[in-house]
Amino acid sequence: MTIREAMEIVDRLMPNQYGAQDKLRWLSELDGAVYEEILRQHETDVAPFTGYAPDVDVDGTTLLIGWPYDEIYRWYLEMKICDCNGEITKYNNAAAKYGAYYQAF
Repeated sequence: MTIREAMEIVDRLMPNQYGAQDKLRWLSELDGAVYEEILRQHETDVAPFTGYAPDVDVDGTTLLIGWPYDEIYRWYLEMKICDCNGEITKYNNAAAKYGAYYQAF
């Protein structure tokens, strides 16, 4: 899944007021955690991850988690949006689904 695909999925399924810059920062946070907590600890040949710069190619950059676990990006973005909006029930739902995908990955 590319950065743009992740952003478009969440915008289509959960219309929101947050821009691409916020979503890019959140995706960078998630992939940074995945890199530090999982890939760097368990993989021997993994390229360094330093985050997504504001000028990253959103169409050509593939996120770190692939199919069948890439739905995690939708739930992470929804979780962050709900948190910023103060929507606790929706946040808890998205967080539970995000957590399940993270655990499975």
